[in-house]
Amino acid sequence: QGVALPILGVAANLTLDEEADRVVAATIAVGPAGPIPFRAGDAEAILTGATNFDDAVISAAIAAAQAQAQLRTSKHRATKEYRHEMLGVLLDRVLRTAFARACSA
Repeated sequence: QGVALPILGVAANLTLDEEADRVVAATIAVGPAGPIPFRAGDAEAILTGATNFDDAVISAAIAAAQAQAQLRTSKHRATKEYRHEMLGVLLDRVLRTAFARACSA
């Protein structure tokens, strides 16, 4: 009898202004990435107010979330280094998807 444990999960919500040219609110949740799931507040601050949702803004948000995450190696969830890399990959995908959905809303 095994238990399926997630290596990492990321969720994001972006709210754009009426012209869809500025992020007015950003919410990013990451877990398990420390003792408890957490909001990536530093990354949210970078995104909020952004008028250019480009690679530079996304990279800055990813770096902020990676710095804030308290990742550790787990025999059940992978190494700290792998989870650090995956946080970047997943957050990139999630932010691009959230932006596309916000633009079409």
